[in-house]
Amino acid sequence: MGVLVFLVVAVVVAVASIRKAKQITANAAALASDTFGGWVSSAYSSITGLFGLSATETETIERVAAEYGVDPSFLASLRKTENGRRGREFGVLAPAAMIEDERSLERQAQWAAGTIIKTVARYESATGQQALDPYSGRYTAAFIRYFSGGGPGYAGYAPLNAANDPSGLNANHLRNLLSYYGQTGPITAA
Repeated sequence: MGVLVFLVVAVVVAVASIRKAKQITANAAALASDTFGGWVSSAYSSITGLFGLSATETETIERVAAEYGVDPSFLASLRKTENGRRGREFGVLAPAAMIEDERSLERQAQWAAGTIIKTVARYESATGQQALDPYSGRYTAAFIRYFSGGGPGYAGYAPLNAANDPSGLNANHLRNLLSYYGQTGPITAA
């Protein structure tokens, strides 16, 4: 009898795990294919001409944002906020992302987009809040504060008093990021 109960429980747990995995996969596929409530295309507009970005920067940011499922306006705002030289366009300081060659912009954009995705997951897990406003599909001010300066479970993209920021420029990061992103559309507080 005990073995039978164990087998039934094991089957139920396995079926639940498979269903959850299928749902996660379906949600990811829907986001990637732009069918998840239509928010990806409706919330994200072209960044052409935004902030004086070059055609190459615009094309790269839009392509990488689409590949990673992040808001191209936010990625462009991060590019403008960081304003780094070749190999540091998005301020990513990982050695593999700082190679100065013809792919440096794309590599930096990919690392930044990956960081945005990871930070969304951390933020939602740590705070119980959604990073995206459900009505506009844009990142909330609360998420942007967490992204820039950190919070529970995350040090921040540009934390204050960082060892790699001896002149204190990170103090301007949040204000600049909110300002640039705010120029592309409304930002909700939540």
